[in-house]
Amino acid sequence: MSETLPSIQAATFAIGDFRLFALSDGEVSLDPVIFAHPEAVIEAKAQAARAGSETLQTAVNAYLLKSRERTILIDAGDNRGFGTETGQLIAAMKQVGIGPEDIDIVLLTHMHVDHVGHLADAAGSAVFRNAQLLVPDREWSFWWDDGTMSRAPAARLSAFKTARNATQPYKSCLHRFSDNEKLFSGVTAVSLPGHSPGHTGYLIDSNGDSVFIFGDVVHGTNFQFLHPEWGVAFDQDPELAASTRKRAFEMAA
Repeated sequence: MSETLPSIQAATFAIGDFRLFALSDGEVSLDPVIFAHPEAVIEAKAQAARAGSETLQTAVNAYLLKSRERTILIDAGDNRGFGTETGQLIAAMKQVGIGPEDIDIVLLTHMHVDHVGHLADAAGSAVFRNAQLLVPDREWSFWWDDGTMSRAPAARLSAFKTARNATQPYKSCLHRFSDNEKLFSGVTAVSLPGHSPGHTGYLIDSNGDSVFIFGDVVHGTNFQFLHPEWGVAFDQDPELAASTRKRAFEMAA
């Protein structure tokens, strides 16, 4: 059963012994041509047109998981990395009674700009100053490898810099975990590579209830469930991302 919170896009759910808050950081506008398949572009343009727009409005979400022992943030929003309509995460957290100082653990699905945006402030300090940062080992290794960065196209260099600047303040409290590792009671990492090298989802399971948070496995909800082979330009390995998408759907089903 969900409860819609007033004046912000947020909902709260009971998952066994956990309380899960789905929080919105805002929306970003996406050009339909980001979808790699020609038929997907047609569908995306039609979807945008039905909303009276030439672009798709796409939600940027984060999740707050609260138990008796821990307060966990899953992803850290965009914070205006893609435009002016994001940056609402901290306000959304406060409206459900949680401040940045209350976060014990930050889990990242991956290190793209719209998932690390609120980790560091303008001065380069940790926003979640009491938190340990947990990152998939393969994801961290990719973005912090100097050789990989040196070989990246010029257009990708800003992504490396953003990922590094956001996570730099947490190096002293960093935990890198393996594929499909059980992180603590009720929370297991699920390796979902393709969108990024170490892209990871989280299976939350408690007292017979469960929820699967799978990050950026899906961008076009109107058609990627029917056509999981249709990827987006942001997928680093499109073929692997498509295979992962099918597997994630099977898990969710």
